[in-house]
Amino acid sequence: MFTPLTTDLSGFKKFNYKRQPVGVKFEFGRPKNMKELDVKAPMCEMFKLAQDKDYPFYMSKANENCVGRLIMGMEQFPAYTDAGELGPLYGIFKNDAANKKMYDFVPMFTKGTVNYVAFARLDQLKFEPDLLLTIGTADQAEKIMRAMSWSTGLPWEAKASSALGCAWLYVHPIKSLSVNWMITGMQFGMKAKHFFEEGQVIIAIPFNLIPTVAQNLKDMQFDLPAYTMGREAFEKVELESMGKLAEQFKDEASSAGTNLYKARD
Repeated sequence: MFTPLTTDLSGFKKFNYKRQPVGVKFEFGRPKNMKELDVKAPMCEMFKLAQDKDYPFYMSKANENCVGRLIMGMEQFPAYTDAGELGPLYGIFKNDAANKKMYDFVPMFTKGTVNYVAFARLDQLKFEPDLLLTIGTADQAEKIMRAMSWSTGLPWEAKASSALGCAWLYVHPIKSLSVNWMITGMQFGMKAKHFFEEGQVIIAIPFNLIPTVAQNLKDMQFDLPAYTMGREAFEKVELESMGKLAEQFKDEASSAGTNLYKARD
């Protein structure tokens, strides 16, 4: 069921993105008042299509022509793929045993629970997304990942496999309730079909962390001075900062038998 967008996502508008973030919604029932995708495409490419089209859209299994509909649980994998027969033909895996093992880890939605997937570019997004996808430079990715951990302390994690990148992009963040990220050019299907320029960072933010990341992008210092002051200047600031803390907490440091400032000095 679609819920009207109330989360303030303006923090994401601070970026000078070449390609806008995209909100994704996984639905059991057919979305109303939204166009169905008018072409067939792989699931991973629909992220790009949503950035390029002038309107939000939804897809069904009839619109998907790769393995995305299988990952969504709309259809079942053929037995020969589960048996690991396909990957070795492409050179992705050494043998069927290695390929077959991958399926023990790949996340998928329960069969029949996701029948439609809606996509909307940030400037067209009117519903609360289950997932927010971004793509950009390493510098832009650093800001988003820092925003994720700025108020939570959560670690950065990246998880994927050689193939079935759509599973880690769309399903893993929802099932794990954690932000996932990947580098374009490292996933077999996405690389072979040239969806995106290589070396970009795709970040998938699940619904539970979207408000946190969005708010922190607004509240935290966006551009850290340490990144542009140069190594020599930063090392001087670093030593001064540690020196001040060492002096401020010298009694505590002494009792613990540790003085990081002197150790570095």
